[in-house]
Amino acid sequence: MTVVQLLSPLMLALSVGAAAALYLVRARGLAPQALPVRVRNRR
Repeated sequence: MTVVQLLSPLMLALSVGAAAALYLVRARGLAPQALPVRVRNRR
C-alpha cells in the first residue's frame, strides 16, 4: 500500500471526529449549563 492509501482513511476519520466534536460542543452550548455539571458529579 502507498502512503496516500494509508493516510486517506486517517484523514477521513479525523474529519468525521472533528465534525462530531463540533456538533457536541454546539449541543452543549445550547443546553443549560447545569447539565454538564451534573454529569461530571455523577462520574
